[in-house]
Amino acid sequence: MVKNKDIADSPFEGMSMDPAPDDDRNEYIEEKFIREVMKIAPDAEWRLIIALWRFAGLRGSSEPLLLKWKDIHWDKNRITIHSLKTKRYAGKKTRVIPLFPELIEPLRAARREANENDVYVIVKHAPRYLKNVPDRSKLSKIKANFGSIFGKFVRKTGNTPWSKIINNIRASWISDLLDGKYQNSSTPFGIQTIAKWAGNSPKVILRYYGRIRPQVYDQVTKHNAQIKSGIPLEDNFTHKTPENQESAPLEVAQTRKPLKDCFAGKSLGNPEPNALLRVAQKASQFTAERGVTGRQDVSEEIVPNSLNSLKLQHLAARNGKGRNLTETSHFTLAERTGFEPAEPLRVHGFSKPAH
Repeated sequence: MVKNKDIADSPFEGMSMDPAPDDDRNEYIEEKFIREVMKIAPDAEWRLIIALWRFAGLRGSSEPLLLKWKDIHWDKNRITIHSLKTKRYAGKKTRVIPLFPELIEPLRAARREANENDVYVIVKHAPRYLKNVPDRSKLSKIKANFGSIFGKFVRKTGNTPWSKIINNIRASWISDLLDGKYQNSSTPFGIQTIAKWAGNSPKVILRYYGRIRPQVYDQVTKHNAQIKSGIPLEDNFTHKTPENQESAPLEVAQTRKPLKDCFAGKSLGNPEPNALLRVAQKASQFTAERGVTGRQDVSEEIVPNSLNSLKLQHLAARNGKGRNLTETSHFTLAERTGFEPAEPLRVHGFSKPAH
């Protein structure tokens, strides 16, 4: 309307169109508790619905109700998810997720209870508003939504249902993936993969779906009692080297030996475990002694000097001759070429001798 000049100013100017996360209602739902609720569920279909929420991150009732048996690709270990929420976006009508290990048994149990001709996975508990959907052979008489029914299961365990009851379950699954569940050193995956599986963007994942597991507080503070009692904790906060796995500060853990021996017998294709530390030692062979920065021979022992700045070490690595540390950081022509110029060099606008 403002663009067409129907009104002079927008009444929404200055208002945020991006709702802030409601952290007060966010909760992390433990897998162990969800398994307890699954035991109370009346049949295999309901156990599968709960598993799809907690172990695959499906949304509400819409995505489980749209799941068909042909979408379960047992041979490829994949599941195709149909999403009503994102189908209006190009390429977002469906998404493919792994057949997570926690889903295998609930799916098999639901398949054993289903009829051979059933098209959809969820049949007995499909609500009445799906009566005009093709291939729907059965519909339940229950009018309550899935969240309300699930809340009754939670109460049977002696617990109180939480806010955003299904959304927090889905967010807990996403949080597990963000915390590294299923990952290993050979096949890591990042947030872009998690966002694809969840059907969101990485920005939305980080803004709305991150949950903090209660155990991390205990993990971080597990040594507090020992600290308060006055017992030192050096062994708990020191660096361990791959060679000996002994607790020691980083400076002590570094192996001191000649640079030429650091990579002896080592190929680039098979680096030693402590290779990064040894690469870092290369700059430490150039030390400042008696006010002069000089280049040590590679056969000399590497002695890291914490008093030297990285800038001085870098300058020493480039400089072929000793020089006073108080001189300019720019190298003179004589130092670079070995020839003494007739005219003084100008450094930072000032004339000074070239040596």
